[in-house]
Amino acid sequence: MNGKVVRDRATPENDFACVHDNALVVGHAYHLMTFGGFNSHSYVQVDGAKSVAAVEGLWLAALGLTGQNGFIATPVRDFASLARFQIAAAFATSPADARSVGCAWHAVGVIDQRAVDALGLACNTLPYQSCWLPGPNGSKVMKPDGVYCNESYAASSYTCQSGSLKAGNACITGEACVVRDPTTRAAMLNATDEAACESAYP
Repeated sequence: MNGKVVRDRATPENDFACVHDNALVVGHAYHLMTFGGFNSHSYVQVDGAKSVAAVEGLWLAALGLTGQNGFIATPVRDFASLARFQIAAAFATSPADARSVGCAWHAVGVIDQRAVDALGLACNTLPYQSCWLPGPNGSKVMKPDGVYCNESYAASSYTCQSGSLKAGNACITGEACVVRDPTTRAAMLNATDEAACESAYP
């Protein structure tokens, strides 16, 4: 479940500005700010809310309903106005959750790095080909030395040693790196200790 904002002009040929792809944006932002997690498009890791009830109140308020603290939303026109409203409301009513709310909207591409910096949110972003994993409270945990399948390119793999990238490799056209452990994306190894490859077309 990884929302990503698609900003195309609305036409019947592109599903009216990718309305179904964009439907994931709000759902993924909600999931990230409420429960925490990782967005595989932006590589932003979000810690979950300290108060699930407070974050749920932000969504009710955005619908024009009275939230837990009595605030009522102004009309929300688009993703950006919804994000701005929720971040401001979080700072006002549940400051401990403001980072989760803001970083969730950043993770799905609605607010940019300048806004994150201006708000002092310090969102945790990992590079797409990383020898580190998201840890608790925005920290990073080193992956064990080994070979991993690339998070963005199914045919590619890379080797981590002491937290650094040491080598890269790729399968032939039409094949994909075989993932042994979906959590870390550790690769299944072949007889020469390189990432194993299999057909990309099941």
